[in-house]
Amino acid sequence: MKTLRYSVLVMGLGMAVLSSCEKTEEAPKAGTIEYKAPEEIMAGTPATFSDLTLNAASRVWTFEDGEPATSTDAEASVTFTSAGEKEVSLKVTFNNNTVDTKTFTVTVSAEIGGEIEASGLTPMGCIRLGESVSFNIANPVGEPDTYSWTFEGGTPATSTDAAPSVSFDTRDREMTVTCVIGNTANNVKTTVTKTFVVGNYPLRTVYPEYNYDAVSFEYPNFGTWNCYNGKDINNPFPYTIAEGGACGTAHCLKIDTEIIKEQVTIDQESGEFWADCFMRDCWGSNSSIEAGKKYEVSMWIKADHIAGDTENNHRGLGCIQIIGGWLENWMYDSGLGLNIEQGYKQIFGEDPQINAGGKNILEAWYTGEEEESVNMLPDDDWHRFSVEFTATESLQNVYPYFRVYGNWYSALYIDEVELNLIEE
Repeated sequence: MKTLRYSVLVMGLGMAVLSSCEKTEEAPKAGTIEYKAPEEIMAGTPATFSDLTLNAASRVWTFEDGEPATSTDAEASVTFTSAGEKEVSLKVTFNNNTVDTKTFTVTVSAEIGGEIEASGLTPMGCIRLGESVSFNIANPVGEPDTYSWTFEGGTPATSTDAAPSVSFDTRDREMTVTCVIGNTANNVKTTVTKTFVVGNYPLRTVYPEYNYDAVSFEYPNFGTWNCYNGKDINNPFPYTIAEGGACGTAHCLKIDTEIIKEQVTIDQESGEFWADCFMRDCWGSNSSIEAGKKYEVSMWIKADHIAGDTENNHRGLGCIQIIGGWLENWMYDSGLGLNIEQGYKQIFGEDPQINAGGKNILEAWYTGEEEESVNMLPDDDWHRFSVEFTATESLQNVYPYFRVYGNWYSALYIDEVELNLIEE
């Protein structure tokens, strides 16, 4: 009998334990207030509280020292004005008109913050290649006493100094500096970031608000690229966005020379053909230049070479040019110029600056001699090509232009197409 009673007792305990385990895994029950509070809350920083109650018709949050002090939102955002233990209450009215309130406390840590500041930048706010730049936390809040810096592409790459000096030897359109700042006494930390341009100041513009990027090709709208050589080679369109860009970017612009080859006029004597690629009508991404100032036109290029072509396998572009005068005279004669002006104003809400009549500002032609050429492709990898020039006159709406020789490769890829101001 003792053995039997003992077995029954053990079985009963096991069922009780099992029942208890199952209860903790159950979903919230209707009529029971359920909520989610942030694990870490800092004074002066917004925090979100969530009402997870089932069958709730309405609710009212109340936050001690909170801004706002009350909220009726299912997900309430509040900023506590001071550190310490704060009382929070959630009053819920259910669909059956019953009312219940749950009150709890949260720990709010002291506020800490600041802004990354750099000294030694150019007048346009860029970091010069190879020159030391000093970083610090400006407008500090909460007396930070610990620092953990990360410098993308910098030397050193990390630092725990309050004001480290860093140099950058690699050209990068944008570089992010990150610092985790903390206060040891209050055991609080926060992360601040800031982006800088390393190298020359970029003039061509990306417009995320319009999904517009004719520079790095990371957005769906990559601008109005044109391709010209006799016949209409914009139909079918030879440009597409390809995966895998230069400098670790996700995308690039692909120029399919097989499409071009089917439609252009081939030179009967040499057997060569080419297509002139330019972006005259890319709204707002073209740039302004000033007489007497130095500029740099650059782009990253790689190619899919034609199999078995050893003679031309490493040739580059036929030329790289910069053209000034976005709307040319013939456009106004045909009525196209007025349409472009209206389209620009509709998108950007302002009138475009116009120089009628195209002007060739820069030419860098393929010479046939590798040591003399500025645009050779030595292999199948990405290469950045850059040409400097001094503007002889002030112009608006200048744009890159280059020539593709279609019998050198089956496809050409370009990325980071830039026109940069060289600050002296």
